Amino acid sequence: MMWKPGSRLLEGVTTVDLPGHWECEAYLYQGGYLDVVKQIGQMVREDLDRWGVRRVITVLDAVHVMFTRVHPERTGSIFSITPGKMANCTNQDA
Repeated sequence: MMWKPGSRLLEGVTTVDLPGHWECEAYLYQGGYLDVVKQIGQMVREDLDRWGVRRVITVLDAVHVMFTRVHPERTGSIFSITPGKMANCTNQDA
């Protein structure tokens, strides 16, 4: 589901939170469902590649960790994107 951001920090950014992506499976991973996490991670990777996504800005630290550590180290899913954390974004006009 896409929504229009209410902050100028997100101007020019397409925001997406797809229910099938389960916030990059952070909660499922915490629950120990590694097989399901791997399947969903592959689906997320394929979707992002198909859409041509080059950068993902995560709002939750857990999602950032999923993209940068859990998937590459535990599931073998390597994302061809540059994940960034929203906390690292700055905008003096916001």
